[in-house]
Amino acid sequence: MQRGDHPEQKTVRRAVFLAASIVLTSCYLAVSYAPFLTPNDPSFIIRVVFTIRCLVVSLIPLIFGIGVIGTMRYYDMENMGANPVREKVTYKLDVAKRYLQNTLEQTIVHTVLQLSLSTFLPIVYFPLIPTFITLFVIGRFIFFIGYMDEKRPVNRALGFALTWLTNVFSFLLCVVFLIWKGPFHNLKEHHLEL
Repeated sequence: MQRGDHPEQKTVRRAVFLAASIVLTSCYLAVSYAPFLTPNDPSFIIRVVFTIRCLVVSLIPLIFGIGVIGTMRYYDMENMGANPVREKVTYKLDVAKRYLQNTLEQTIVHTVLQLSLSTFLPIVYFPLIPTFITLFVIGRFIFFIGYMDEKRPVNRALGFALTWLTNVFSFLLCVVFLIWKGPFHNLKEHHLEL
């Protein structure tokens, strides 16, 4: 097979296109119609505190993943629960573990990006923060549901793409603001000691 000929690649391409459309449309709607309440005060502390509080929602997929693994082990003590070192891994437990690992990695990136972005964004664009957090959580659940399909685990592509593109878009915004405004943007204005 040549590059691009694998049947599952079409599924992945469609998922990435759909996820990109969802992210861009959600950003437009958030900024244009502000469906989320956001602070009007542009101070540095308010921005960061607001973002930290919103980021609690980003932990839902991690807590869910831990709960799924714990529940699987509890209901199958003989093979998984009593001694996890000697567990007989089933497909579903393996998926749950991989989901949890991937979600932990994505959450670290997501958290750093949202906190960084909150220090740069003009207040009028602040609805992007809860929008990115909402898309992140939805993406993680779609990823899990798609991954649990043993016959077609490539169905996780939409959830992964939604999470990944949310992080990529946040990253690009941070880099643009970092280059455009510089690392000291908003620091002197708010009397922060350097």
